[in-house]
Amino acid sequence: MTTPSFALLQRVTGYQQMQHELSTLLQGEWYAHVNQRDYAGKWDVMPLRCASAHLNGHGILQSFAIEDTTHWQDLPLLDEAPSVKHFLQKLPVSIKSVRLMRLDAGALIKPHRDHGLCLEHGEARLHLPLQTNPELKFYVAEQLVPMQEGELWYINADQTHWVENNGNAARINLVIDCEANDWLKEQVYASQICNSKWLSRPELEIYARALLDCSSTGYAKQLIDPVLQRLCQQIGLDLHPAIFVDTHATITAYGKAVSPTTAAQCAEDPDRGRVFIQGLFQAIVDQLQQDPNRPVKLLYAGTGPLGWLVLPLLTVFDASQLQVTALDIHPQSLQSFKTLTEYFAVADRISEWVCADATLWHPEPRPTFDLILSETMKHLLQQEPQVEIFSHLQQFLSAKGQLIPQQIKLDAWLEWREHDKPQLHYLGPLFTLNKQLCGELAVGNLSGLSGQWPLPDFEPRPVDLKLTTDIQVYGTHWLRENQSQLTIPRYKSGLMLVPGSVVQFQYQQGTYPDFDFHYQQQWPELVDSDDHSCAGVVHAKRLWQKIQLKRLRKLDQDYSNEWLLDKAVLDLCGVGLEPGIQALYRCHRLSEFAAFLQPYVADPSVRLQINQQLKSLSQAKMPTAIPQVLTEAQLEFWRTQGYLVIPAVLSKEQCQQSCKVIWQYLQADPAQPESWYQSTEKMQKIMLQLFRDPVLDANRQQPLIRQVYEQLWQRTDLVMTTDRVSFNPPETKSWSFPGPDMHWDVMLKSPVPFGTQGLIYLTDTTEQQGAFCCVPGFHLQIDHWINSQNKTEFEMQQQDWSAWPVKAIAAKAGDLIIWHQALPHGASVNRAAKPRMVQYVNTYPLQ
Repeated sequence: MTTPSFALLQRVTGYQQMQHELSTLLQGEWYAHVNQRDYAGKWDVMPLRCASAHLNGHGILQSFAIEDTTHWQDLPLLDEAPSVKHFLQKLPVSIKSVRLMRLDAGALIKPHRDHGLCLEHGEARLHLPLQTNPELKFYVAEQLVPMQEGELWYINADQTHWVENNGNAARINLVIDCEANDWLKEQVYASQICNSKWLSRPELEIYARALLDCSSTGYAKQLIDPVLQRLCQQIGLDLHPAIFVDTHATITAYGKAVSPTTAAQCAEDPDRGRVFIQGLFQAIVDQLQQDPNRPVKLLYAGTGPLGWLVLPLLTVFDASQLQVTALDIHPQSLQSFKTLTEYFAVADRISEWVCADATLWHPEPRPTFDLILSETMKHLLQQEPQVEIFSHLQQFLSAKGQLIPQQIKLDAWLEWREHDKPQLHYLGPLFTLNKQLCGELAVGNLSGLSGQWPLPDFEPRPVDLKLTTDIQVYGTHWLRENQSQLTIPRYKSGLMLVPGSVVQFQYQQGTYPDFDFHYQQQWPELVDSDDHSCAGVVHAKRLWQKIQLKRLRKLDQDYSNEWLLDKAVLDLCGVGLEPGIQALYRCHRLSEFAAFLQPYVADPSVRLQINQQLKSLSQAKMPTAIPQVLTEAQLEFWRTQGYLVIPAVLSKEQCQQSCKVIWQYLQADPAQPESWYQSTEKMQKIMLQLFRDPVLDANRQQPLIRQVYEQLWQRTDLVMTTDRVSFNPPETKSWSFPGPDMHWDVMLKSPVPFGTQGLIYLTDTTEQQGAFCCVPGFHLQIDHWINSQNKTEFEMQQQDWSAWPVKAIAAKAGDLIIWHQALPHGASVNRAAKPRMVQYVNTYPLQ
């Protein structure tokens, strides 16, 4: 294997601070290099880290005693260079000695070797130039190393190297000796490949060796991407043309043979290439061990234009060890692969070039192969002819021969979510494509491509049929789920499979190979609204069923006329609309939704009351007279302005208790403003996801609140909402008011129906304290305004509100503000010293 001579590892950010610290270090004591025969002029050293045994010894021992020890320590001088120390601490290697090495102007370090100081011997020397000049020449193995200030370089000191300083200033390098771990090897090999303009034969071998040692996806990608780019350049292949239609694919009787461009694009899947190449390498080694006196015979079916899975290994094995028959249906792919083998001088490893359909190839005389490699597939063996290729080519395997991949396992699972966590139930295998199955398929036994699984008994719910692909390339080399494009699961989602029924499947070969599934589904029929089998609450089961059917796009008609009843169930149960909708979509089983509701309606008397209310509201019964709590002046103000301020619906004590609940929920302190701005999921802009608390529940039950709403609505069959609270702190330099700005919460479609909205100030609120704002009287002109706009609803919401007569409403803690839903409204920037807190309350009828 070619040994790297040097490599640029990284460009160090902030190296200028290290240069600044040199002015301090230069005043310390430097020691002339002890190997005087190896240099001419002045070459001296300052130790910064040394063997622990010399921590209190002479500086010469600290500088040059680089013996084999496991204990190394920083010298006190390093504390005077904190940026250097920080850089060393962040390097992901085990550091031994650290020195500053200075070569004066006109000095020369003669050609020499530091035996064993290279990656291959587990050691490494790194150089970081902190002061250099254009006339400084650093050579390793007769190659000029283009070192620049602030660049960290690996140097193979085991190779002959020398330095000439022909400039007018000294060169100072930070020199680090360390252990050669995997990270360092990865950086060195990747750097060498990335920095070469054209890929050479030695570099291709470096790539092959590095990939065989690679164990991570990230490092594989780092290796593969530059190699792929250079190989495509060398054969003139545009990997991603601006307009690409796969017109050069060939449709065979057993699937699609992808075009050369698509075949090359498969190389961009890093673990796909890494694991296949590692597995193939091990298979070749094992075959050689069985019979070292002859080359391994490999049939590579579907080479593509790069011979991607074999080309690197042609530099690792010679012609006496490996002979490849290269087969592809596209002549341009074979020609490109052949060009590469000739360029890299490995063409003697190719015994034959065959342009043929691998599913129909009948060579005479009949050959025998030790390994047959084909990676002509997608996940779940869709579309491409992998099954037929293997079942046809297996006849050419020797007695101890192997298919590569050895097996492709296809399995089926049931997947669903429970308590918002994914759950899996293994159903069984589809089939495993291996040598045994291919032999059966070759003689016409197709039974292995079909089967069935009995489903377990389970509570009816939407489930997904998950279909997985796992690939054993060879031995311990596997591609597991989601590790590669080949192992991405396929899903048949949102199925209402009948518990205890049977799922049948059959793999269909032909121009588009794929699975055909047969299963029983039974979608639930909507129960009547008076069904109370879900947590004892009427309409709850029907509501859950509608959401599930809607989520899976199986709702066969429009049930928007039930929206207010749906909403009322959640409000009367004390859940609230937003948490209730979230739970309905989260709970895929009826029992989960019932369990969600249970704490809210555990008391039988509460359930009875809720059900009676829902029944009465659905029938629009009005059991009592309409209250008369508003004066004629208030009613006239409502009619003309569209809003009202009702004073003191809550007492001062109730407001204080409510604010205390909000502070506790936020885990903030009213006396510490810095605690008001904690980033938390509990807040959505200025809205808090706080719907229920005994104090807040009691506020909603204040008789005056309901009476005001009933008088404005002129009806008593109203549902009280279970809504949120709001916390609007003062705006600061680091926290800006996030909204909501002025808007409507109703569809801007004429005629806009009557409806109310409301909130209670829990704090005294001035006009500058983030007060509620609206445009008084706009409810009287909104229909005309909408009809005259000729705009979409979105455009109408995006107003320049500075041109509108927006009014900020100041009020006391405990005051209720109600407004007509046709008024544009919103909160405002808090320019005061204290937060504004409110509780939202509203009512609505079902009809």
